[in-house]
Amino acid sequence: MSDEDLADGRVFVGRSRATSFEAALIEGSVVLVEAAAAAAHEEVRVLFEDRDLLVVDKPASWVTIAELRGKGRALLDHLATARSLPPQALHATSRLDLGVSGVVTFAKSARAREALATLRREQRYGRAYLAVARGALATPGGTWSEAIGRAEDGKHRRVDGKEAAPSTSHFHVMGTTASGGASLLLLRPETGRTHQLRVHAAHAGVPLFGDRAYGPAKPSVAPSGAVIAFERVALHCVRVCFEAPVRRAFESPVPPALSSLWAELGGASSDWENALDAARTLLPTPEPGARRHAPRR
Repeated sequence: MSDEDLADGRVFVGRSRATSFEAALIEGSVVLVEAAAAAAHEEVRVLFEDRDLLVVDKPASWVTIAELRGKGRALLDHLATARSLPPQALHATSRLDLGVSGVVTFAKSARAREALATLRREQRYGRAYLAVARGALATPGGTWSEAIGRAEDGKHRRVDGKEAAPSTSHFHVMGTTASGGASLLLLRPETGRTHQLRVHAAHAGVPLFGDRAYGPAKPSVAPSGAVIAFERVALHCVRVCFEAPVRRAFESPVPPALSSLWAELGGASSDWENALDAARTLLPTPEPGARRHAPRR
């Protein structure tokens, strides 16, 4: 354990990050030193920034906020350091798991944080995800409304788990392979439970490719007979729109890894553009002349 480990936030006493080598220890305390993060990450592209907001395109290799992983792997800490800001100056209004890519919005001011929190409570914070799932659904669209709570290990989630809370996700099937072995889904969460889309999809019988936590352990086989080993979660936040503190919609292009996976499974390339058109229709850009949403006081 070194000074660098401590400075990078990789030293934990139990579940708490140590701030010094003098951190209080009692008999039986568990000290954990996380391995250093990889030196290089995929580039983080800034989609928008002003005094209130910072919107970025998160690659799958980043975790949004450090938990039991060192700060060196956290997108929030990386962005704060690049702007010479303390980490607490940025607030992630939604989190994308490690392995998931797409649009992430950070509030830089109390005004923005309050406005976006209000929109989320009123289910007016629009988010659309694209996902490649195993199997096929019986209907072209619908709603998953199963409550989600903690799994037995406390780290994962499951339907009707401990302290389950109401959870709502809308799904739209944008394409299915000829074999029926895979589907391209457009997903829109209303609520924001941990791992919500991944848990709902798995419960519906269509777990996402690359999801080791909620999918089957066995690999998939492409129509060519090749074994597919997909290393990230096949989930991408493609579009986010809201009315305050700015009236904007933000998009992230489909990662090549996902489009390549879909092609390897036998899916049509046109399905992606159809899915993006559907996301834009379901989550239209707010009109400039419409009433601006103001946070409640």
